[in-house]
Amino acid sequence: WWVNDFLSIVACNRSNSEFSQRIRKQLFDAIMRQDTVYFELNDSGAVCSRLNHDCEKVAHSFLHLPREILGNISHLVATGTLLYMRCPEMLYRALTFAVCAVPFIVVMQRTVNHLARKGYRALDVSSRSTNEMLRNLSTVREFARERQEGDSYTRTQAIHARDGIKLHLMQHMQWPIFISFFFGAQLVNLWTGAALVNAGTISAIELVQLFHKFG
Repeated sequence: WWVNDFLSIVACNRSNSEFSQRIRKQLFDAIMRQDTVYFELNDSGAVCSRLNHDCEKVAHSFLHLPREILGNISHLVATGTLLYMRCPEMLYRALTFAVCAVPFIVVMQRTVNHLARKGYRALDVSSRSTNEMLRNLSTVREFARERQEGDSYTRTQAIHARDGIKLHLMQHMQWPIFISFFFGAQLVNLWTGAALVNAGTISAIELVQLFHKFG
């Protein structure tokens, strides 16, 4: 396990670095081919953010997510097969808890993703507005709009903070719900396994071996 995990980490990091470097170079070349109007319409900070942050995000999503999905699916299939061969009753109970938990987890995760995207868009708009205001600070002072700009900035930050609180609350609510389903399934299967051991269907050693597979 240690050797496999070490090789997996090294290979994934190297693949992510090479892929990120490649698309960053291609994006940089594409930016350099743009005319002057492009740089007048787009803030240099936003362009640098695309060049630095988005390339890493694309590389991570393109290589990491498929590997995680395939790994989780193969792990589920292997564990489910083992449980079915050793004790089908435990597999059925674990699946029942999983099916009951899925709607709650999916709905809450969709809400978290919606709030996160909303906060990211609001922060992006606020950053652009602030950058534009700072670049034209002399015009703001000429028309004596310092207080109005300050009030607008305060309102934007208050809305962003309120959405951030909602996002964190929803993220923290996910954990106890997930843990409740998880440990509930484990306790029910442990109780069932103890009854099967008492009945002589499986041995105590098999119950210990299967206990960590319930999750």
